Amino acid sequence: MADIVLSFVVEGTLARVVSLITEEIILQWNLKEDLKRLQESLAMIHDVLQDAEEQQVTQKAVKRWLKKLRDVAYDAEDVIDEFAYEILRRKVEIQDQPGNEVRSFFSFSKGTQYVKKAAFHVKMSHKVKNINESLDKIKKEAAEFGLKVITVDRLPQISLDRVTDSYLDNSQVVGREDDVSKIVNLLTTSCNQPLTVVPIVGMAGLGKTTVAKLVCKAAKEKKLYDVTMWVCVSDNFDEQRILGEMLQTLDKNTGGMTNKDAILKHLEKELEMKRFLLILDDVWNEESEKWESLKSRLLTICGSKGNAIVVTTRSELVASIVETSLHCRHKIRELLNDECWFIIKERVFGSGGASIPSDLEAIGREIAERCRGVPLAARVLGGTMRIKRDKKDWLSIQESKVWEVSGYNDRILPILKLSFDHLPSSLKACFAYCSIFPKDFCIEKEQLVQLWMAEGFLGTSSESSLMEAIGNKYFNDLLVNSFFQDVERNVYERIRSCKMHDLVHDLALSVSNETMALEACSNLDDMSQIRRLNLICGGKPAPALPKGGSGKLRSFFAKDVLLYDESWKFKRLRTLNLVGSGIRELPFSIGKLKHLRYLDVSWTEIAAFPDSITKLYNLMTLRLIVCTSLKKLPENIKNLISLRHIDFSYGVQMPANVGCLTSLQTLPLFVLGPDRGGAIQELECLNELRGNLAIINLEHVKDKQEAEKANLQEKKGLVALRLTWSSSREDNYNDEGVLEGLQPHSNIESLEIESYGGEKFPSWLLMNISTHSNSLHLNNLVRLELKFCENCEQIPKLGLLPHLKILMIARLVNVKRISNEFYYSNGSEIANDACRLFPVLKEFSLAFMNGLVEWMVPDVVREGCTIAFPCLGSLTIRWCHQLTSLPISYLSSLTKLKINGCGGLSYLCDVLHAFTSLEELSLLDCHKLVSIPSIQGLTSLKNLEIVACYNIVSLPSGLQSCTSLEKLTITSCSKLMSIHKDLQELRSLVYLYISNCPSLASSPPDDCLSFLTQLKQLTIGSEELKAFPGLESIKESLEELVLICGKKELKSLPSQLQNLTALKALQIVNFTAVEAFPEWLGNLKSLEKLEIGGCENLMYLPTTMQDLCKLKRLKIYGCPLLQERCAKKGGSEWPKISHIPEIIISQFR
Repeated sequence: MADIVLSFVVEGTLARVVSLITEEIILQWNLKEDLKRLQESLAMIHDVLQDAEEQQVTQKAVKRWLKKLRDVAYDAEDVIDEFAYEILRRKVEIQDQPGNEVRSFFSFSKGTQYVKKAAFHVKMSHKVKNINESLDKIKKEAAEFGLKVITVDRLPQISLDRVTDSYLDNSQVVGREDDVSKIVNLLTTSCNQPLTVVPIVGMAGLGKTTVAKLVCKAAKEKKLYDVTMWVCVSDNFDEQRILGEMLQTLDKNTGGMTNKDAILKHLEKELEMKRFLLILDDVWNEESEKWESLKSRLLTICGSKGNAIVVTTRSELVASIVETSLHCRHKIRELLNDECWFIIKERVFGSGGASIPSDLEAIGREIAERCRGVPLAARVLGGTMRIKRDKKDWLSIQESKVWEVSGYNDRILPILKLSFDHLPSSLKACFAYCSIFPKDFCIEKEQLVQLWMAEGFLGTSSESSLMEAIGNKYFNDLLVNSFFQDVERNVYERIRSCKMHDLVHDLALSVSNETMALEACSNLDDMSQIRRLNLICGGKPAPALPKGGSGKLRSFFAKDVLLYDESWKFKRLRTLNLVGSGIRELPFSIGKLKHLRYLDVSWTEIAAFPDSITKLYNLMTLRLIVCTSLKKLPENIKNLISLRHIDFSYGVQMPANVGCLTSLQTLPLFVLGPDRGGAIQELECLNELRGNLAIINLEHVKDKQEAEKANLQEKKGLVALRLTWSSSREDNYNDEGVLEGLQPHSNIESLEIESYGGEKFPSWLLMNISTHSNSLHLNNLVRLELKFCENCEQIPKLGLLPHLKILMIARLVNVKRISNEFYYSNGSEIANDACRLFPVLKEFSLAFMNGLVEWMVPDVVREGCTIAFPCLGSLTIRWCHQLTSLPISYLSSLTKLKINGCGGLSYLCDVLHAFTSLEELSLLDCHKLVSIPSIQGLTSLKNLEIVACYNIVSLPSGLQSCTSLEKLTITSCSKLMSIHKDLQELRSLVYLYISNCPSLASSPPDDCLSFLTQLKQLTIGSEELKAFPGLESIKESLEELVLICGKKELKSLPSQLQNLTALKALQIVNFTAVEAFPEWLGNLKSLEKLEIGGCENLMYLPTTMQDLCKLKRLKIYGCPLLQERCAKKGGSEWPKISHIPEIIISQFR
């Protein structure tokens, strides 16, 4: 299909040309007859396109005709766009000459201007005539070929006007339970090997990636591995890239690291003492040398036995290269016909059990049978059949000839193409464009819409207000047809990003022979047909483009390219994406790109733009995200009168005179101030703003009247608003009026107010000002954050907000009470049987509320009339020193409760045992808390943390019932006397920390540890601890141990230590009376990390230190005598440790 010219490409181009020929261009340029003739030719040719597409398969002359037509159509689009550019240019000239009488742009005048305009007119008139002559030839050839007008579509197109959100729910995975079970079993039976490799083999679309994800999920649930990493390899098997992506999974701050040795060292450090599961998805490499090289690197950094790699691949040869042994290979089966029908049925009718007409079911089952066991084909076709449920439409799919094709990719792609063929032409172009992204690329929805817009797929500037809405609709249409997957959403449940299945990506490539995406740089021999190019060069120099090869490019992506080569003549470019490239500057010639509509230089070191950028009058999108070196934009950036989206990270990058950019929809920051920003009234005309807006330095607004000039109430598209005053200002006399005047539109979903100096919040936040008595103004608010509003004495009334999910309040230090007014207005009517307070709130945080003394339950809750916080999952209270109690007894939906730094809290509640959904309970620095209520029945609890609760005498009762508990931390509880035997019932416990509890004579009880068979990390000890019982009983599972002791009578290490042969990390702290470590320390053959601290009398290490061949890191601190003896030059103990790769010796930790 690569050499076929698909009619939707030509059809889309012709449609754009027609839409560009506006009445303004016809009248202004006095080319009425020529442009009218051009329109008529395009319309006539358009009518025979479908016949030409079908005939080109058998007639090479028709194929050549279509290619010629495509080139002429692109030329015509560029010519008409030049006319539009000149009109925009003149508008800017007029805009820059206020108060002067400006002669008509198109009237003839004397001198240079006359000559330039006349020359341009002659040149463009000549171009239009040339295009008309070319089209005349094309029409003549069409007649000679006998191309006919086809009035009825051969394939019905889908009308996609319905709401499609419901399909986004995770659908049930069908028929893969046995596959997952077998693979997990292969992994667990090989746990004694350093590295096991299990390939999952199967043809495209069978669900190998889905099975791998299910294996990951099962491995996490069974706690088989400490770390899980995922790398999509695809056809670029680059060892350094794979290792780098593994490291980024573990540490996101290591992105961009290019030195392989550095990557390996970081990986080794991150993976020490950890078992890992690595998924290498979609592997194509058939060179065994490359695999062996990667495998040897991974074996070198393996921190322990039991590591595993799962490889998904379509190739049996790849599987034979990577598998540990033949029995490790898992071949994924095709689905049964009934399973394919189940997928189609669920996609079409949902999971509600709706009745299906028998005639439709019969056709549907036949289609399911013809999917030949491929779930992707069933899912994609199900999306198509969902939109069109008429019998004739299903029959057109059933009777299609594509079912007769056999073979590998030839078997699946035609099936998927059935859904593509049913799309409208506009959607076909948008889908084909996505082939510019590499496989497994995370596609940002907003960015994709802006890229479509730059290509003209969403209409022209004359339809400017509709383009983004059309783009969002197109995105959802492709999503509902399963061309996109792996959707991620933000807190407002809006789609943020998606991916394409690799087979769907193959389909996009097959229908777009104008797009090339290169992950491995090589010379490009022929670019005559390429109009979209993506170079991913991994920091290497970009390849040499053929002479003149860049002249036809419309979209150019260059990631990791070292230099922007000015010799690349991008005269037709619509999109230039240089994200993450090595550029530091753009050439002055950038201003010659008249057609450019999208420019992205995010994550580059670019320091300044040339002034010529202000001549890009067609530019719609400018992205400058994390350009840390860019301190200022050109003064005349206001001349970019078509600009709709500007995205930047720092206030100094805000455009000057931004109020002139009246088409703006994206403006992340608006900075006020005479030196750094603009005036608030510049926002007045920017009523097209969408998404997020932060207004900074509001102290520069003098009063309510001036604030109202921002006209925020008219900005219906804003979703998130942040209002910030400087914390370092001298006065705040005008804050209340200013905030009152900044009332947003009721569509706002997120609101953040920071460093507001008023004593009360504005009326639009405090009370009902809607025309409807039963509706608050901020009815759509999902997230609210109030912080550093230090003069406010009352929190706004928020309890009746129907959509509020996240509420964060911090540093409102003058608020003394949370009472009825927080939940509802005194005049509010609360229905006894229906009203809920904070009905959907999921996260609530109070922090640094130094004046807060009391938090009350609302009267209506106390009286049983209604309920509050019915959906609250997370409650965090931090550093509220004067708060003595918490009204949490009715918060039974909590999954996370964290109380930190509430020194006045003496009582928790009596019904903690009713919190059956609670997974995390943290009590930190609650100095007056005497007891913790029973936690009997908290079977979901996974993490219990009690730290610096000095008056706690005993642990809460019911601990034995917390059978899901994985982590228990008890530290700095000075009055804690004992830890009872309930501990032995915690069979899921993996991490146990008990330290700095001086009243504990022994911890834990002697016979407790033997029951904790899952325990991997143990910290025990305090200054008073005299014994370390039970250590020997956990010798099989324990991997990390910290022993803390301070008693001088303990002159040796506990002898039980010598039996902990699985131990990988050991810390020995405050054994102050010990002078020498025993020789049996050398028995700990698995030890990889040893830390010795605060052993002030320690002088000698055992000679068996040299037997610890796996020991990679030794740290010694606070051991003055040993520190002297371990000196590298002349220290008597140095020969015992000199073999250890990493040695750190210091006075302090």
